[in-house]
Amino acid sequence: MLFDIGETLITGPAGNPVDQLVEVLGLDRERYKGMVKHTLFCQTISSTEELINAFSPYVKTEDQQQRLIAKIWDNQRNLATKLPDVGLMLNRMKEDGYEIGFMSNICTPYYKRFLDLYPDEGRNGHTFLSCEMGFLKPDKRFFEAVLSRLERPAHEVVLIGDSYKNDMLPAILEGIKTHWFIRDPAKAAETLVHIAENRLPKPTVIEKSW
Repeated sequence: MLFDIGETLITGPAGNPVDQLVEVLGLDRERYKGMVKHTLFCQTISSTEELINAFSPYVKTEDQQQRLIAKIWDNQRNLATKLPDVGLMLNRMKEDGYEIGFMSNICTPYYKRFLDLYPDEGRNGHTFLSCEMGFLKPDKRFFEAVLSRLERPAHEVVLIGDSYKNDMLPAILEGIKTHWFIRDPAKAAETLVHIAENRLPKPTVIEKSW
């Protein structure tokens, strides 16, 4: 059983850290958002200082700018909270003897917060993290690497996640069983219509959290 992390097991803080960094760095969103996202989510960055260094060509010496970058880091590190419903599912799966793992597009401070909230599960399960693997879901390489490291056929693996685009669709295409846990009905509405019309493949299980 593989679980996504953000908005599946934990949520918050408010705001997208990529958008926040783009704004603090004074960068053009359309031109630089992809670069900022790749830097934040596809590298192991262990401290505020390393984060500032990673964006050194764009970071000025002004204390205010560096304080804002540090605040983004601290919020990712400290403010996320558990989502109890899938957390209970995780506990049941663990108690029933299922092998547990995690695969996530995630930055280092957010993963550290996850470990605060799920210390036993996080340290004892398989982990497949964008900040360690160097690429993001829905990249096909992410899912191929997961299956290779698990040494299991795809049909024996189940992925539980909140994103159809990043979790469900690429997993289905690899033959992985899927459990789509919908958090945002408005965001999912169009995809659900496409599934009903057989224009998109249907996850193994669809569960609504509202």
